Amino acid sequence: MTKQMFIHELKVALAQVDTNVRDEIVADISEHFTEGAAQGLSEADICRALGQPGSIAEQVLAELGSQTPPKRKPEHPVTGAFTQGADIDESFTGITHVSAKLETSSIHLLPSPNDQFRVTIRGTSKNETCNVQNENGKLVITVKNTKRWFGFGFNIGKSTAETTVYVPAQFMGELKVDTSVGHISATNTSGELDLDTSVGHVTVDGHTCKRVKIDTSTGNVSVRMANKYIEYVHIDTSVGNVEFEANEVGQLTIDTSVGSVNAKVTKISGDTKLDTSAGSVKFAAQEVEGNIKLDTSAGSITVFLPIDVNCRIDAKKPFGGSLRNHLRGNPQSPYVLRADSSAGAIHLNAL
Repeated sequence: MTKQMFIHELKVALAQVDTNVRDEIVADISEHFTEGAAQGLSEADICRALGQPGSIAEQVLAELGSQTPPKRKPEHPVTGAFTQGADIDESFTGITHVSAKLETSSIHLLPSPNDQFRVTIRGTSKNETCNVQNENGKLVITVKNTKRWFGFGFNIGKSTAETTVYVPAQFMGELKVDTSVGHISATNTSGELDLDTSVGHVTVDGHTCKRVKIDTSTGNVSVRMANKYIEYVHIDTSVGNVEFEANEVGQLTIDTSVGSVNAKVTKISGDTKLDTSAGSVKFAAQEVEGNIKLDTSAGSITVFLPIDVNCRIDAKKPFGGSLRNHLRGNPQSPYVLRADSSAGAIHLNAL
């Protein structure tokens, strides 16, 4: 399906919606096509990521039918009440974990200069409400859009809101962040990561923790871990490229439907699975103690491993592609290196 066909079907499905609302939705969808094209995606790829126009229309109609006028909110941000159209700058102590639910704001996790959490929310509009509170050690952050919000991942009324959370250096609890439209970044911080965004990029640089879970619907993911050992990494994106770099990883899983995967580790001490439906896969490791499974439906696979890698090699020449294997492997190993490409080259290179 092309962009023109998609928008035409969406307009038809939204025929009963107010003209101004329908125009705003179509404008948001058009912008999504523009952003996708800038990432190198085809119109067909973007259509697949968006889903069916009829399904989007059903969600819009359901959301419009459930909306009620917003109530007037008190203004104090730390008692559990919402502020509307106002900036927030508050500090907290005794925090054991963080939960942020943001509809219309990007969020940045940065190091705190002291042992306190500090939260700032800047650039909110009159259509947004913000809430920050300490619930018995759980820092809860919420940014909502009171104008219109549709569950398929696009907001009506653009936001420039930016949320920043300053994280103490010794924090080891969970950092759980969920954004509908907004980017997520964590720089030189610590804490178990659980990051989820519908439309936005995720960047993790110099973070320290044992477990990382990242989910995006549309957006690139870039992760560079700082600690010596990370126990578990799971990255899943529908449309977007994934870059990952770390020292030693116990279990590594990266899955994308439309996008390339590039993972580089010093040592893998558990199973590795890198999978993409439409994109290339690159993997490099200096030491391997586990199974490796690399899979792409439409793309190439490139591997850099020790020539005597402790794995049995299972790679077949792809249909319409080439196979180049410079690894000897270990036929007696309990581990398997499996590389499978439906339509692309497979290159197994020795370090």
